[in-house]
Parts: sequence; C-alpha cells; structure tokens
Amino acid sequence: MLILYQNLAQGQIEFDVDATGKGFYRKRGADTWLPFSNALVLMDGTGSYAFGGINNGYYSNFQLDNFDYSAYSKIRITNLGTYPFEVVCGTTSYTSPGTFDISALKQTTLRIFYRGAAANPPILLKVELIP
Repeated sequence: MLILYQNLAQGQIEFDVDATGKGFYRKRGADTWLPFSNALVLMDGTGSYAFGGINNGYYSNFQLDNFDYSAYSKIRITNLGTYPFEVVCGTTSYTSPGTFDISALKQTTLRIFYRGAAANPPILLKVELIP
C-alpha cells in the first residue's frame, strides 16, 4: 500500500491510491479509509457571499460564464436557509431543492440568485455537480 503524506490538517490526513487508481483518505491512525467523492462542491452552504452582478436590496447573484459542465451529469441543490433561490444552468431554471439531470449541457452559464434577510445576503445553498 502506497501512502502519501501531505501537510494538510497539520499532517493528520493520509492519502492512498489503490491498484485501480481510486483515491482514499483517512485521519492519521484511523482504521477506516474513505473514498474521495467525485462530486464538485461549488458552494458549501456555509454563507458564501457573492458581490458581482445584481446585489441591490436583499439579493445576491453569483454567475460563471462559459462554465464547462461536460464532466458532470447531475446538479444537486440543497437549500440550507429558508429563503427562495433560483439556480440557472444554461436556459433551465431550478427553484426547489433536488438532484437534476444536466447531462445534455456542455459549456454555458451557471447563475445562482438568492434572496435573504439582509443586503448582499450570504448564499445558504449547497450546490454540487455529480459525474
């Protein structure tokens, strides 16, 4: 078993790659190895702030132009707050939490519009792209 050490979390994280090339990690000394997730977390829902685009009133807007979706088949949206939102992938709009098929998308805009209780509110969404 090949174990790679990095100065991550003060050296307390170990990495391993098996014979098929699949990656695993664990806290140093722990018995359980955990597989790496293939999901790309764009926002983790812990209060990401977006100050570009429309930021008047109680809204925040986050936008990526020409975003490459080609490696992903689904988008998972979790609203960790109580306020309405809109996530737009190309021309498709999502206004409720869930996992949605985006396999037909290649390269287009990703826009996240969030309403909150304050000016420029934190975006309390977890947005993940899944292969």
